[in-house]
Amino acid sequence: MLDSPIRVIGIDVGKLWKAFPRALAHLTTEICALLGEHRTFAARDIPLIEERYVGEKYGAPSSEGNAALRLLAEREGIMLDPIYTGKAMAGLIDLVTQGFFKSDETVILLHTGGAPGLFAFS
Repeated sequence: MLDSPIRVIGIDVGKLWKAFPRALAHLTTEICALLGEHRTFAARDIPLIEERYVGEKYGAPSSEGNAALRLLAEREGIMLDPIYTGKAMAGLIDLVTQGFFKSDETVILLHTGGAPGLFAFS
């Protein structure tokens, strides 16, 4: 709606239900309508990287997520939870390593919280 150059990418860190991208498209369409912008979105319009960063199973830490959690805590003093933001950061680190982003792009991870999860696992 703002003609922003910002590109949003979702990283699946759980086992999404099959209709998730369609549900997000519907929600996005409804939000735009509430804001007075009549746009229609389809599931294919939802940029989502699915299943690559889940780890062994939904709701359990992964070794990659734990490594990302440790790296960010040691280098930046930012705490991530071991289930969601830790796995999302592991995905982001992997995407950067693979060259998914252009070298001049600014990349931001939306930290969604989850600090209590730090105390749930040893």
